[in-house]
Amino acid sequence: MEIVQRVALISINATFFVQLISFLLFLFVINRIMFKPLLGVMDKREEHIEDLEGQIQTSREKLDDINALLFTKEEAAREEADIRNSTLDDEGSDKAKALISTANEEISALRKATQAKVDKKVDEARAHLEAESDTLCIAIMEKILDRRPG
Repeated sequence: MEIVQRVALISINATFFVQLISFLLFLFVINRIMFKPLLGVMDKREEHIEDLEGQIQTSREKLDDINALLFTKEEAAREEADIRNSTLDDEGSDKAKALISTANEEISALRKATQAKVDKKVDEARAHLEAESDTLCIAIMEKILDRRPG
C-alpha cells in the first residue's frame, strides 16, 4: 500500500462553504452591531468638531471686531485727553500769568508805599539833622570863638 500525500494550501470542500457563510454572517452582524453605531458616533463627533471650529472662527471675528472698536475708542480717548491736557495747560498758563501780573502789581504797590515811607523818614531825619546840625554848629563856633550868649 502506498500512501499518497498531497499538500494543498486551499482545499475546496463543504467545510469551506460553511466557513465562508459563517464569516459573511459574522461580518454582517459585526457591521450591524459595531461598525454602523461607531461610524455614526464618529460622524456626529466630526460634525460637532466642525460646529465648534465654526463657533471659534465666529468668536475670533467678534474678538477682532471688539479689539478694533476698542482701539478706535482708545485712540479717541487719547485724542480727547490730549485736547484736554492742552486746554488745561493753556488755562494754567493764563492763570499763572494772571497771578504773576497780580503779584507784580502788588509788589510794585508795596515798593511805592515803602519808598514813600522811606522818603518820609529820610525827610524827617534830614529836618531833624538840620536842626541839630545848626545847634551843634552854633555851639562849636561859640566854643572856638569863646563867645557865649549871655
